[in-house]
Amino acid sequence: RENLIEVINPKILEMDGNTVYTEGCLSVPEYYEDVQRAERIKVSFLDRQGNEIIKEYDGLMAIAFQHECDHLKGELFIEKLSYLKRKKFEKEWKKKIRGKK
Repeated sequence: RENLIEVINPKILEMDGNTVYTEGCLSVPEYYEDVQRAERIKVSFLDRQGNEIIKEYDGLMAIAFQHECDHLKGELFIEKLSYLKRKKFEKEWKKKIRGKK
């Protein structure tokens, strides 16, 4: 719980560098794929008391922050995949869904 960060209305102010990380998501269970993201980010958000917080993150924290901000925009990590990888995902996902019926 000491590592819990409460974030309200996050904004990514700056992005720097590139990194590729194998991501997964509970919205798309059991599917993992390499996603390109910014390596370092500068962000602002409000805390529970309404104070503006400005932070810089890198590594896994930067990746996770970007991933969660995408959710707030209604986007999933699969939307960042190349056309071919996305088609592969769609084919596998449809096959998986048919198998559950």
